Amino acid sequence: METENPRTITEALAADHRRLENLRERAEDALRTGGGGEAARLFAEFDRGLRHHIRVEEELLFPALERDGGVRRDFGPIGVMLAEHRAIEGLLERLAREFSGQAADDTPGAPMGQLSAMLKAHDAKEEMVLYPMADRTIAGAERESIVARIRTE
Repeated sequence: METENPRTITEALAADHRRLENLRERAEDALRTGGGGEAARLFAEFDRGLRHHIRVEEELLFPALERDGGVRRDFGPIGVMLAEHRAIEGLLERLAREFSGQAADDTPGAPMGQLSAMLKAHDAKEEMVLYPMADRTIAGAERESIVARIRTE
């Protein structure tokens, strides 16, 4: 599904999921092999990228789905994604403290595993339900804007 020049929302956002998954896996590998500095650097890059991804969805994709697709924010797929975004951000904040040594428990391995499992389920829902819905609903310049913005972290 990864493509150099994605044209659909599904292609662009799913490719970003793969990019972020790769960064997270590299951070986990560095953590397991004792590369604390490299793990922290990779995690910081992953954290920035994932927060950008969430912003694009919440600032561009979700409002367009509400407006053009009649999808309500307070329940249904957007409501579920928003709740999951808050849970993901909570884990990101915990991990950032642990990677910086500011947490009581300086072992990022457990929350990294939780984040990995959460993202796997979250990404699957987005790629199977939300993004195809967006591709059917959002067209033209608005679609191009979402695709372009996800690529400009």
